[in-house]
Amino acid sequence: MTASSNTLHNEIPADLEAVIDALVQHPVYPKVLFVSKGKIVAGIGEILGHEPTSTKDAGNFFGGMLSKVHSITKEEFDTKGSANGQAGVSPKMFMIFPFDFKVGRESIWKNTPSSKVFVPSLMIEFEDGLCQLATFKGEGQKEAFEMFIELLRKEKQQNSKKGDIIFEDVPSYHYWKKSVQEVLDEIEQQQMKKIVLSRTRHATLTGKIDLTRTILQLTKNNENSTTFLMATDETSVFFGSTPELLGRKRGNLFKTMALAGTVRSAKKAEEEEDLKKELFESEKLREEHEIVVTTIQDELQELCEKIEIGNMEVVSLKNVMHLHTPIKGVLKDKIKWWHVFERIHPTPAVGGLPKNVAIKQIRKIEHWGRGWYSGVIGWADMKGNADLFVSLRCGLLKGKDLWIFAGAGIVEGSDALAEWQETALKFQSIENSLFLENEYETL
Repeated sequence: MTASSNTLHNEIPADLEAVIDALVQHPVYPKVLFVSKGKIVAGIGEILGHEPTSTKDAGNFFGGMLSKVHSITKEEFDTKGSANGQAGVSPKMFMIFPFDFKVGRESIWKNTPSSKVFVPSLMIEFEDGLCQLATFKGEGQKEAFEMFIELLRKEKQQNSKKGDIIFEDVPSYHYWKKSVQEVLDEIEQQQMKKIVLSRTRHATLTGKIDLTRTILQLTKNNENSTTFLMATDETSVFFGSTPELLGRKRGNLFKTMALAGTVRSAKKAEEEEDLKKELFESEKLREEHEIVVTTIQDELQELCEKIEIGNMEVVSLKNVMHLHTPIKGVLKDKIKWWHVFERIHPTPAVGGLPKNVAIKQIRKIEHWGRGWYSGVIGWADMKGNADLFVSLRCGLLKGKDLWIFAGAGIVEGSDALAEWQETALKFQSIENSLFLENEYETL
């Protein structure tokens, strides 16, 4: 263990599962985890926190947070965010925002905050078999730091197994079909060009989900995605594995993507080319995708000196394939991550076009509430660099209740049954990754 000004640092050999399990088992909240391509960025506890009521509110908090963190640490951070030029973990602000700030926290999302931003008291990064830790000195911080190390070294007990869970569809297919027809009528009347409708599945468990093995399985099943976990307190856990990057900011460089247009993944190798051809040649799927590309490009114009639209390609995931177009730009001076987030979220990949018309219709139709589903989850460092992801292919665990979420884009020519089946494929990302302790039942 080394000390640097007002922080403690440590490096410990470990494996991916041990780091995930130590975070899951740690009793301190809030906690957050991101896993991508064998790397982990995570945090536990809170030295500074806020529950923003808007994107602007979050940006204001971030601005004030910088000076507070510096006053606590007595450190300056280089361009990599490392303390005093040292390699290692540095403070980050983690965040989660809803799809729609104006929707109340009812039913599914009752007693969960609308949004959360916080600087953790224990910061964790993992790569290439080495877990790096840092914590601020202070009452209780050292204890949490040492407890994580103890949990990291503890042998994981393999006492869980995969099992079938019986889910109930919310809403029913009848309601879904009626809603799809309603928005298709509005599209025909040119009130909208696109809307994304979502649905959920619910299960009541009489046993306990093994979150460690579930998160680990999500990372294995979704190699081209970012797996995440957010628990603001002990009452609920939000987790998933998203393929969609809302934005990555490094200095004045910004990257995002259009991810829309979906077919099932190939079950046999010889099917893959035919399915890719279907994606590229489907007028309906290309329109759904191009609406997202054009909208993001238009909304970035005022924020960027230059924008570059990449070539459309196919991203293959375990259960589905998507049309994907990379988009990058050079941000104008003084443009922050929250300015971009405020401008482009929600994109038509999860909302619709026109944005405000689609959101109003979603509020009317989706009475169960999206909450954090199709919202934004990510982090920003002390230099204003940020990784922001759209929270997709995800679930909310609250005690014995588990909800999972999925959506589909509706444009002219959409079919209610086909869109229902598409969401069923997307549900499989969570369904096929769940591990439960040996003794369990479902109701």
